[in-house]
Amino acid sequence: MRWASLTGSLLAAQERKNQTELQTERFMKPNAHTVTDPSKANFDAIGDDGMPIRGKRVKQGDVLIGKSITLNIGADRVAKFNDVSHKVELGGAGVVDDVRVAINGDGFKFCKVRVRSTRVPEIGDKVQSRHAQKGIIGMILPAEDMPVNADGLSPDIIINPHALPSRMTIGQFLESIMGKVCCVKGFEGDATPFANTNVDDLCRLLGTPVDQGGCGFTEMQKPDGTYLGFGNEYLYNGTSGERLAAKVFFGATYYMRSKHQVADKFHR
Repeated sequence: MRWASLTGSLLAAQERKNQTELQTERFMKPNAHTVTDPSKANFDAIGDDGMPIRGKRVKQGDVLIGKSITLNIGADRVAKFNDVSHKVELGGAGVVDDVRVAINGDGFKFCKVRVRSTRVPEIGDKVQSRHAQKGIIGMILPAEDMPVNADGLSPDIIINPHALPSRMTIGQFLESIMGKVCCVKGFEGDATPFANTNVDDLCRLLGTPVDQGGCGFTEMQKPDGTYLGFGNEYLYNGTSGERLAAKVFFGATYYMRSKHQVADKFHR
């Protein structure tokens, strides 16, 4: 499992003028001829205007936005500049995804740069559902060691069931049951609170045999002959192949990665 992560937030920079020192900051690509103390950083990712080039890969320490500040004009009438460029910080490595340049009310340029990186989930990363059900990845197993159902499907995430009643996220049950019905029957469902979705109708559709137009996950039959299903399935041990003793609530729920990731908080 991989996710695309927009890292480094939106790095913003702008030109400005110091009225006291009469020094002006300008976007430009610093070099040894125009800068009194040229930096040892890598300037390959920026153009002559100081802006990063879309699609360029950058790493920590590379210059992302080139900017210089005027110092004075020497006897040779050549302006001298000092390098005040913005560099890629720890955890900001990736590919330049978007660059926006505009002019503010004072006539100075300002820009915003977005860096994109692809990360592999690791222990300590935070994920969350759309029902405020947050969790930290505490273990990562190989795909072949994950439990599977009778159809050979294995879950992407296993959560502690005690998390649901404690936070009272009943909507996640509803989303999971409806997601399971939609996956089996091949149609779209609306699980928002404005759709007046009836859980009993979903359970009847989930538990009705396939030959009668249902999903076939029958777990209970009422005296009136109505079949009910609750999204529970028998799972099989991924390492031994043995069936687990109890059924497990198994369904489709949308999870997303949170902004809190180990790569952004790790200090070397």
